Amino acid sequence: MSVEFKEVFANCGFTAQTPTGGPGIIVPQDGATFFVLEGGKDLKVGPADNAPLRVDEIKDDQRRHEAVTNAPFPTNPKERASVLALLKSGSSRVFKITAGKRLGYGLKIEVVNPPGKKPEAALKVIIVKQKPVTIAIRPVRVLDDTGAPINSSLQKDFNAKGLLDQMNAIWTPQANVVFALGKTDPVTLKNLRPGQPADITDVDLKSELMRNKDGGSALTFFMVKRAVNKDSKDLGVINSEAGISLISDDRSDSTMAHEAGHFLGSLSESGKFTKRYGHQGTDASLLMRDGGAGYKIPYDIVTDFNKGYTN
Repeated sequence: MSVEFKEVFANCGFTAQTPTGGPGIIVPQDGATFFVLEGGKDLKVGPADNAPLRVDEIKDDQRRHEAVTNAPFPTNPKERASVLALLKSGSSRVFKITAGKRLGYGLKIEVVNPPGKKPEAALKVIIVKQKPVTIAIRPVRVLDDTGAPINSSLQKDFNAKGLLDQMNAIWTPQANVVFALGKTDPVTLKNLRPGQPADITDVDLKSELMRNKDGGSALTFFMVKRAVNKDSKDLGVINSEAGISLISDDRSDSTMAHEAGHFLGSLSESGKFTKRYGHQGTDASLLMRDGGAGYKIPYDIVTDFNKGYTN
């Protein structure tokens, strides 16, 4: 009998094909997530080898509706509505996975018939603990010809909480990384002129950025009109070792999450910088791809960013 695991929500921890074969899913410690099983109407679904997971099928439309509407992610009502319509119209089986306090890598959920026989299909599972990360998001001011401070960024509506929410909507459901806000007040930089691109490799500018980064935050984002890395114009640039990032006016809603990925990937489990973390993959859907940023954090690299999943 042909069976297939599928995601309920896009970009919420499910990967259809992992590098070693088969699907995988991320479950937060003391949390829950969902998956769909296509086919296998009468097959038994449950944790393999006493994995510390609870798997419950959500059978009726009302419970499905409650599960979808009460899920913390995605936050977009349109995404929830489309999922509800799809589940109501089809014959798919919907399951909820619940994890306790035990962390784990290499766990599995299996589809078997009858019990004790070779599984028809398996879903790989990683249980990860929450990783809190404080970030500062600070607009940059520069001095005009009269010495008066003016905004470097041309965007008038600066919403630090909204930018934080964009990052958490990507990182929390996929890697259990939760960002909190540090400083959000503006800084005035003397080594940047009005209209001048902010080059993160410029020694004087970098020194000034270091003096103005938030000491209580792991990473400080500086919002500028144009961020560059030498001659390369970018939506965002980062110096992970210094804990500073420059974000351009024309950023996408995943630019800051992308730069945060470079930063998180560069850290050891104890939070110390180890080495630069580069781009991962080329598919347009991927958050850490080169040449731009999508939203997807695949199962196989989640532990590059949330390294404390085993402790």
